[in-house]
Amino acid sequence: MASPTDASVAQQQAVDTYFDGDRPLYEAFRASCLRQFHEDARQCDAACASGDLLSLRRVVHSLKTVLLTLGHPVLAAHAAAVEHRAAAGASDACQEWVGLRTALLSLAASPAPP
Repeated sequence: MASPTDASVAQQQAVDTYFDGDRPLYEAFRASCLRQFHEDARQCDAACASGDLLSLRRVVHSLKTVLLTLGHPVLAAHAAAVEHRAAAGASDACQEWVGLRTALLSLAASPAPP
């Protein structure tokens, strides 16, 4: 797990790289994403419950990009792994999703950075 300092550095790099240094724009995007993470988790849970790996793949594909844009490269890589397993039709894709789900909802519950 990244330290708070590492996370702050990664977020600032995301602000600089993807938002041209515009911190308020980043914060608005982040707030919107954090609200959406609950719906994304619900969709992935439903996909796993019904064995719909194509839907799981679609949602985690989007999460992969969003997480990278927010400055969470480790979580983005985890999403990419789930996406890859789902695309391959691997039966363990939903098990991989459970770990990502936990991290995603933890992130959704986290306060805004200073």
